[in-house]
Amino acid sequence: MDDITQYKEALSKLSDLIYLIQKDISGVRLRSSLVLRKKEFTEQINQVIELLNRDIETVANNIKKIKKWLNIRRNTLNSIKNLYSVIENTINDSKNVKEIKDRLRMFGKSAHEEFLLNILYLEDLWKEIEDTMNSMQKVASIMKVTHEKIERYEQEFNLEPDNLISSIDILFNYLIEGKFEEFDSLETKIRETILPKYEK
Repeated sequence: MDDITQYKEALSKLSDLIYLIQKDISGVRLRSSLVLRKKEFTEQINQVIELLNRDIETVANNIKKIKKWLNIRRNTLNSIKNLYSVIENTINDSKNVKEIKDRLRMFGKSAHEEFLLNILYLEDLWKEIEDTMNSMQKVASIMKVTHEKIERYEQEFNLEPDNLISSIDILFNYLIEGKFEEFDSLETKIRETILPKYEK
């Protein structure tokens, strides 16, 4: 076997391995690359990834509206707290009926109006972000699973964050140095580690 053929065969194995990692990070249930590349599964897999990406985009594009809703909610809580304080102060500080009426007219009604405006604003804004919140529930799940995968990869790929070295990097080095036996051994070990036992 000439060198170029040997390199291309090794690169083909590496390509399959990277393909598995790509699909895993994308959110597809991990199976052997042969299964994932089967024509009957390809369209299904791409649809799953597209739906996940659509939810992520929906959330990313509407973060400002969500932040706005949270700010208005804070204002709503402040306004009802203010209304409560007005009533409490009216009870404690008023000396006669006229003072009670004046305080209610000047402070109570405006505090109540502010509260109403805020809750109506929250309701209107909710209509705009309800779909986003539904997507966010899915995205939160994706984020958690991705984080778990990253933690798993740190162990499976012997990641050294300070040096940006991992088992994949070592595979590159083996190819660059022409160490094909070492490459095959490590590639097999990585593949067996990342693939669930029942999916091989």
